[in-house]
Amino acid sequence: AWYQRRVRGDIGQTANVSSLQASLASLPQNGPEWHRIRDGTLDHVSAITDELMDLLTRMISPRHTDRPSPADILQDKVLISEEREKISRLTRSLTKKDRKSAVT
Repeated sequence: AWYQRRVRGDIGQTANVSSLQASLASLPQNGPEWHRIRDGTLDHVSAITDELMDLLTRMISPRHTDRPSPADILQDKVLISEEREKISRLTRSLTKKDRKSAVT
């Protein structure tokens, strides 16, 4: 039980840091802004898609039991779709290089 709370706490902190890094803001030390984040509210960051903001918001849920597990995060559709797009771009790039090599 302790370990699960610890992992879910780390997940919440990862979401906080990720959203703040994307917004170029610094992590608040205390006060209203800190408590707002602890209550599960993140400011929308224009550099992050709505789907990723949704994942980050779930990751900072005030109830650690409501946060996704590491496996859930890795299998989340937003991460899988981004990885699939990267793979697709790489495949297209390699295919173009193969065609160029075959022609020359």
